[in-house]
Amino acid sequence: MTLDEVRDLVLGTEARRKEGLPLIKLASFGEDRAPDSGCLRFDDNVLKVHGAELDYDQEKIPFDTFVATMRKAGVRALVYGSPSCTKKKPRVRVIAPFSKLLSPERRAAFVSRIDGIFGGNVFSRESWTLSQTYYIGRDHSNEHADFRAVVIDGDCIDKRDDLRKFEEI
Repeated sequence: MTLDEVRDLVLGTEARRKEGLPLIKLASFGEDRAPDSGCLRFDDNVLKVHGAELDYDQEKIPFDTFVATMRKAGVRALVYGSPSCTKKKPRVRVIAPFSKLLSPERRAAFVSRIDGIFGGNVFSRESWTLSQTYYIGRDHSNEHADFRAVVIDGDCIDKRDDLRKFEEI
């Protein structure tokens, strides 16, 4: 899917409750099952990554600041409000596609690059978890939802070696 198609999917998906929404993950998984749960979605079963997903839950930085910061940085991304996002308590997701399929061990560095654009230590720790998925779409139980999704044009994060300095943060 293109990033515009992902945006349209986010905006066109609705459920009565968050648990009824689909999950998104920019990765390919193998056929192995986790020994404890039988689930296919676990870190050791990730074959390739297509991009990075970051989660912000601190409820302080407004949605529009995420959009403006990513635009200023010139990094291609989709910024959308999580199902529990409101204007008073913003919870935001950033999806940054890679220019090509990459090996799973490279993903964390690109998550750190995006986190560094925002000053570091902004995104939730789960953002670095390789197999972590996130809900997409509108949760109708959230009466005050700030339900938006914006595509940012720019370079794919894996092409931005000028941001490599943030990998150490």
